[in-house]
Amino acid sequence: MQVTTISLLPFPGLPRPALEVHVEIARQPGVLLLWYVIKGDLTELQIPPVGKPARVNGLWEHTCFEAFFRSRDGEPYCEFNVAPSYQWNGYHFDSYRTGIAYLRKPEPVVAITDKPGLLSVGVEFDLDALPMPAPWKLGLSAVIEDKKGGKSYWALRHAPGKPDFHHPDCFALELPASKRA
Repeated sequence: MQVTTISLLPFPGLPRPALEVHVEIARQPGVLLLWYVIKGDLTELQIPPVGKPARVNGLWEHTCFEAFFRSRDGEPYCEFNVAPSYQWNGYHFDSYRTGIAYLRKPEPVVAITDKPGLLSVGVEFDLDALPMPAPWKLGLSAVIEDKKGGKSYWALRHAPGKPDFHHPDCFALELPASKRA
């Protein structure tokens, strides 16, 4: 299995901790594996404690990782939020920030590695369960909260203006349809 590593960039002009944030991406037929990795001094970060997997709203208000999927030729898109606590949620939008509904499937599979100087949150997505056809454009992002309540915003690409991971400019990675073995 080939793994590709892509760095997430901090939103320009906002304060941020001295961190490296990247996503390791691997693909198998019908499955996308993402490992969000934060490297650096994590002692000043607000990282939610590990708990039981649960669907929770508002994860983007604290440290969490996000994946957005949109058909290359369509407006509808999906948003998945995953926190280092094993909490997650999935949403479907008809178009930019409108027509929101909960996604029942696919429920992401989450794994966590936490050690000094490294936090890694792995997410496995069942691509066959996405409600829109391939090929897809992806937006990958992270919200990182510090212990004082400040937030930094990381993404493959940022839209102009304020941090907005839903903006079409943020869907910066092409993901072709699966090739079945």
